[in-house]
Amino acid sequence: MYPYDFTPTLKGLNPEEVFVVMPFTADYDPIYTDLVEPAVVSAAKSLKRVLRAYRTKGDLRTTSGWIEVMEHLYTAQVVLGVLTERVNANVQYELGIAHATQPIRRQVLIAEGKYTPAFDTKDLIFMQYSPSSPVDSVAELADRIQTALREWEVAQEAIVRHAIAKITPFEFEIVMHWAPFRNFAVATSGSGPGDYEQNIAQVHGQDKRYMERVFQRHCDAIGQLQRSGLLGLNTHADPPRVEFSYYWTDLGNLVLLKFGLIDQAERLQRYERMPKHLRRVS
Repeated sequence: MYPYDFTPTLKGLNPEEVFVVMPFTADYDPIYTDLVEPAVVSAAKSLKRVLRAYRTKGDLRTTSGWIEVMEHLYTAQVVLGVLTERVNANVQYELGIAHATQPIRRQVLIAEGKYTPAFDTKDLIFMQYSPSSPVDSVAELADRIQTALREWEVAQEAIVRHAIAKITPFEFEIVMHWAPFRNFAVATSGSGPGDYEQNIAQVHGQDKRYMERVFQRHCDAIGQLQRSGLLGLNTHADPPRVEFSYYWTDLGNLVLLKFGLIDQAERLQRYERMPKHLRRVS
């Protein structure tokens, strides 16, 4: 799987994750435990939000391990790269992918004291730390993480506005009807279509034009909201039954927040209760 062909399973970002790109050798474990983790905790406390550092430890020679790395590079709220005096090929490659595919606002680079950038990377901004005393740089790294998060909030506003601009009139019907619900189900067989129409009729039953072909129209609109990343499907198998429902993704809930249909507290609660495969929490 090449980055050019890769599409992450999660549309949108995991707002809790700081993905750390660094060497796996034990020599660098103190950088993670004594510098990165405390800095992430400090930033989270200052911003009054949930954040956690995460690094993969699998064998990158396996396809599944490599796909996992790309998932995190594409969906972590912050990508934190650790540059070393002795160049690590995996780290350089992963950071190259991040720089080529993700906004620089979501990236933070740190480097050990004797690190010397190559010509092509000499203009990259990074924070230096002392390998012998990484704890001394916790406060500075926490500040840089906070800056990355604040700058991303500005960029995120543009993403939300772009998502809103693409909502069609029929998709807006879904937004207005289902916004109060964290998730909802639509059955296409048996009594499902009739049940759905009865649900809609409770609000729009007197509007004959609105009710005309409402089930098919809304199914099409739900599919489009899935493709745009505002809705995600969750399934639960209990043979012979298979239950499924649509959840507002975090991007979807940001749109609802922008419309004033939910508040920030509700958005955070929805994220916490979102199925794991949709929220991607490590």
